[in-house]
Amino acid sequence: LADLARVGLTPEADCAVEGLSGGQKQRVALARALHRGGELILGDEPLSAVDPRQSGALAEVLRAAFPTAILALHDVAIARAFATRVIGLRQGRFLFDLPVGDLDATRIEALYG
Repeated sequence: LADLARVGLTPEADCAVEGLSGGQKQRVALARALHRGGELILGDEPLSAVDPRQSGALAEVLRAAFPTAILALHDVAIARAFATRVIGLRQGRFLFDLPVGDLDATRIEALYG
């Protein structure tokens, strides 16, 4: 239950996963990762279906729990707030690998333009 509490799902602890919303299912997956522990987490949009009011807090939980996280993200604000490095890929092509502080409008335009 502690890991469910960390992702804000204590009230849903007795619910079947099939009855949960997309964001709640995503938080269940994060709770499972927290329960397993380890030094590394790999995630493909781990916060995309989560309520925007909760995504920052959940990103902080992940950062505190996992020394290394390799995440596919489209939310530049989350990347800026929690990443140390950013690798830009577009249509399977490598664009850049740089400290998050160097992520500027030109590079964002190259990614999403």
